[in-house]
Amino acid sequence: MVTGRSRGMKQLLMPNDDDEPDKTVSDHNHTPKVA
Repeated sequence: MVTGRSRGMKQLLMPNDDDEPDKTVSDHNHTPKVA
């Protein structure tokens, strides 16, 4: 599983790539990339 630092870095580096697996993380981070 991705850690706190990894999820943040991945979102900045490749937010599209982490779209699906980042669904839960996005909800916690409140990222604007989530549809």
